[in-house]
Amino acid sequence: MFKFIAFSWMWLYLLAPNAQGYYSNWILGFGGGSTIDSIRWGGLMRIEFNSQIKVHHPLHEKEKFDTGFCPSSISDKHGNFLFCSDARNIYNREISIVKGGDKINPGDFWVAYTSFYPIQNGALFIPMPDNDRYYYHFHKALALFKPDPEREAPFGCDKFYYTLLDVAGDGGMGEVLDKNVLLMEGEINSANMAACKHANGLDWWIPMKWSGKNVYRMYLLSSEGVKFHHEQQIGIRGIKFDGNGRDFFSEQGDRYFQVNHGDQIIIMDFDRCTGTFSNQMQIINQTAIRDSHPSMCSAVSPNGRFLYLCNITKVWQYDLWSKDIVKSEILIGQYDGFLYDSTFRTSFYQMRLAPDQTIYINTFGGNNVYWHQIKNPDLPYPDCNFMQRAVRLKAENAGSLPLSANYKLGPIIGSACDTIYRLKENWDLQVSPGITDHTLKIWSKKEFDFSIPLELAIFDLNGRMIIHQSFDSESLPFQLELQDLPSGMYLYLLTSDSQRLNVGKVVMF
Repeated sequence: MFKFIAFSWMWLYLLAPNAQGYYSNWILGFGGGSTIDSIRWGGLMRIEFNSQIKVHHPLHEKEKFDTGFCPSSISDKHGNFLFCSDARNIYNREISIVKGGDKINPGDFWVAYTSFYPIQNGALFIPMPDNDRYYYHFHKALALFKPDPEREAPFGCDKFYYTLLDVAGDGGMGEVLDKNVLLMEGEINSANMAACKHANGLDWWIPMKWSGKNVYRMYLLSSEGVKFHHEQQIGIRGIKFDGNGRDFFSEQGDRYFQVNHGDQIIIMDFDRCTGTFSNQMQIINQTAIRDSHPSMCSAVSPNGRFLYLCNITKVWQYDLWSKDIVKSEILIGQYDGFLYDSTFRTSFYQMRLAPDQTIYINTFGGNNVYWHQIKNPDLPYPDCNFMQRAVRLKAENAGSLPLSANYKLGPIIGSACDTIYRLKENWDLQVSPGITDHTLKIWSKKEFDFSIPLELAIFDLNGRMIIHQSFDSESLPFQLELQDLPSGMYLYLLTSDSQRLNVGKVVMF
């Protein structure tokens, strides 16, 4: 019998090798023309996040649409651009309205606003679980309401829809199968749209909050479609119809954030198994209250440690691992007054964690070509490296940055609701000691949708670990050379986190 070193237990969040492709293309700008004058440039841009960032411009001169305050886009899992939306219509990869994709969010606002739909952060694409052919577009519509002193504005969101697309339809250009399918109707939070992977690594949770109430409706997207799952009452009521709010999940999916200039920052823990919130806390930035700006936005670092907040003139960092998050607040940047084209302010507006793992901030008000950037968001100030106007785009744009979800978030291996990706000992991953060529070979009998971290340890008969090798399932088949080992018998242990996958012996002659 041999001894082995026990690995510390933790729930494992997995990353999909190709899933970052789903949000590898952002569509921004104005359609229908590439020059505004001899100096200023317009037109649509496709920003491709790959090994290097590429900006494709202009995309198309025929379709005249403005991505405005509600841009959203989706690619396939390999990064091939598929669809985009301006919350008025859905477009295909050639930036033409997809078959059946006209007039989403029908109503008075669709008719009145012909250049852009004036809802912010109100649309999001999600691929259908376990099926690469179908994509859901979740979107919200605006309506006028009767006067109410609690409302920030006389209008707000009144309908929450989905539209289902078949990527293979219309000869491969895509086609709408179901349009404007109503999920929720009433007074709904206007500027909030987020989604998080279920802990099984396939399905999706989509929360939607009633405006001015502390009640959340949770929807579940599975391979069977979209269904209302449950309703939960928690925390503060919140203001009604803040047109400049935003909500999002941490990259780990364990925390949910809301931000607007009225309620400021709301943080809740999130259970990916049950789709429930807990431990709500509110952060009030006193400087932001004194500034009294109409807009605030936020984003969280890839490692989940640092929360960033901006109003129009300032950017702050909070340490979410601190014992006192409020006291960890630190100002990391302040608008320096620079004007684009001697006219447009380059102050701060919407903030997004991008596929390149940096945070971009676009500008508030008017046409602009600049993005600010937090280059190292996982690090404390000043190492987070906030830079004003770090990026100059090829064309002007105005409004919001695209919404996306963390498509690469995988299952929580070992959790009670991980019913899909459980690994079987001595079955899914096979180990074949190579006696003659002094190698240990590992291969898989199944294909995984996610990259699974693996640990291989070699022990002598006294239980001493003499070789330790880390790799992942993307490296399979994997081969470890053992030619430097003296002759004798050894034991190997293959694990993923604390879960034992394979154990056996190696004989070296």
